[in-house]
Amino acid sequence: MWDALTGTCDPASDMRVEITARRIEYYESVGDVSGMGNEGDDAIADLVMEGEGETWVQPTRLSLETLPDGERLRISDALKPESPDDPLRKRCPA
Repeated sequence: MWDALTGTCDPASDMRVEITARRIEYYESVGDVSGMGNEGDDAIADLVMEGEGETWVQPTRLSLETLPDGERLRISDALKPESPDDPLRKRCPA
């Protein structure tokens, strides 16, 4: 699990994300992985998203950074350039 850098990793956190081999679960939506690829060190997941009564396909970039104080994950739209506005998340304790 991952949460905002300032998050508590509580299940009620709206920035918390749970990632498994075939699914990414956000606060109010879930995405089933329909395909995977990579660009350099980044993983690109094609997600079939479902949330708030709607469905859509979202190509998603997952960029992992290893820092002295732990790992950071940036999740962004794979069709757009990465932006510093894309939030970084910290790994939650198991």
